Amino acid sequence: FDSICQPSIGLTKKYPQYQSNVITLNGAYVDGGSLSDTEWKTVVIPTSDFTTEQWTDVKGVKDIHFRNCGTGYSVNPTYQVRSLKLTDIPPDIQVAPVTLSPTKFPTPAPTTPLPTRMPTSVPSFVPTDDYWPVWETSVDDHTQENPDKTCFVNQDRLNIASASDADAEYFTIQTDKWAGGGILFGCQLKDSNYNCIESCFGWDGLKPDWSEKGYLTFLAKIEGDFTETCQ
Repeated sequence: FDSICQPSIGLTKKYPQYQSNVITLNGAYVDGGSLSDTEWKTVVIPTSDFTTEQWTDVKGVKDIHFRNCGTGYSVNPTYQVRSLKLTDIPPDIQVAPVTLSPTKFPTPAPTTPLPTRMPTSVPSFVPTDDYWPVWETSVDDHTQENPDKTCFVNQDRLNIASASDADAEYFTIQTDKWAGGGILFGCQLKDSNYNCIESCFGWDGLKPDWSEKGYLTFLAKIEGDFTETCQ
C-alpha cells in the first residue's frame, strides 16, 4: 500500500500504561501548515488534543515521543527542536488545513488565546508560571542532580544531542526504522526509602499534569524523505 511518512508526536503514561492520541505535525498545528528543513517553524498543540477515551485528562505524563515512520521507509524523520514548553498563552501562528489523526480531530489554536486562569492583579511582565519550560537549554538534557543521567529517550541509539546556532540551543533526534526518541518526565531514580533523588521535568519527582496547561508549543525543523511509499 502507499503511505506518506508524516512526522508526529505522542505521549505515554506509565501507570496505567496509556498512549495518547498521536498528533501529526502539519496543518493547523504548524505555522504555515508544514515543517521545513531550512526554517524554524512554530508548533502549537492544545493539550486536550492528546486525550483519548482511556486517557481523558493527560495527567502523569511519562514522556513525549517524537515518532519514527517505520520499516517501510529508507529515511525516517530527523527532528530539531527548541523552546519546548507548556503554556497558557500560545504564540499566534498562520494556520492551514490539517491532516487529521486517525483517532481524533485536532483543535485549531485560537488567534486570540486566553489564559486558563487570570492573575489577581495585572503584572508588568508575563509571570513565569504562565508557562512551564520543558526544554530550554542543554542543562535540561539531564537530571538536575546528575549530569550523567539523561532525560532523553533512546539517547545513545538515536544520537540525541543538543547543539546551538546563532539564535539559541536546540536538540536533534535522528529516528530510525525501529525507534523514535523523546524526553522523559518525573523521577528517574529513587533511594532505598523510595524517595526520588534524580528527576527530569518537572524536577519534583512527579509526572507532570499536562491538563494544567492549555498548549504545548515548540520550534522545530524536520529532515527526511516524506514522499517515498511503503513497500
